[in-house]
Amino acid sequence: MWNQEEAAKLNTRRNHNLRCSFELNKEPMNTSLPAPPRTLSPLATIRFFLRRVRSSVFFMAGTIFLVVGSVLTVGITGGFWGELRRERALLTHGDSAEAGILAKRAYNRGDDSRVYEIGYEFPLADGRTWMATREIDQAAWNRLETGDRLQLRYDRTNPERHQFPAFALHPALALLGFMPLIFVALGAFLFRSGLREVLLPLRLYRTGEATSGRVTGFETVTNERVNRRHPIRVHYVFQNGPSGKHQGSIKTLDDELLAALEEGTAVTVLYDRRRPDRNTLLAALGQKPDKEP
Repeated sequence: MWNQEEAAKLNTRRNHNLRCSFELNKEPMNTSLPAPPRTLSPLATIRFFLRRVRSSVFFMAGTIFLVVGSVLTVGITGGFWGELRRERALLTHGDSAEAGILAKRAYNRGDDSRVYEIGYEFPLADGRTWMATREIDQAAWNRLETGDRLQLRYDRTNPERHQFPAFALHPALALLGFMPLIFVALGAFLFRSGLREVLLPLRLYRTGEATSGRVTGFETVTNERVNRRHPIRVHYVFQNGPSGKHQGSIKTLDDELLAALEEGTAVTVLYDRRRPDRNTLLAALGQKPDKEP
């Protein structure tokens, strides 16, 4: 099995600066591949997709941020906006009344937080008197005295729903409701980047050119970690048609693929003729690495 100790050994002898002594054929090697467009079986496509997803830090991070952001958006943003909307409607259309402060008290909650509370009453339109208590912040509690009177708005059909304009949420606080959307936006960006990274080899298999190449070295990607493992970057050089040699690399956690490759291994490379920097190894799609001719 490929482990971090073996990866470290390979990392010490990496040679991805293309000072390579291997000679490549000027013509593409016989890869036994049909001309593009090619097709990959659904099972092989799914197997490859799952392997690539496991190695893609962007895809994994983007998925996590999208899920967390979506849950927060539904749970927090939806609830916050709903409460703010109901409060604004009550302050705009509710009946007006004047409440009298009956009592004040401050006490410690079980979690050692300090609670500041007022008791008050206000008359209803039908002649009844409604009594209630509520928590307020310390600054407002210090300003109020027993006997003070405050304006409030209430729902005539349900007086329990009432609000003091002096204690209402400021509309600017609605911006806090957008905070979870930052997770969604970041997740979408990472997910999109990761998905493009995951799907590129499939696109190259379907439409890319096949050419000869050789492995030039290995590198441990120490700034990334997936499932407590660092991906291994495989460096290679390939023949880019008549324009000469070109370098490429892939990141992988595929133990079977890594065990079959070493410096100098002949490989088949798939690349975009118009964008040679878009390239991958045929072996990375689950095919067996090419043998030495």
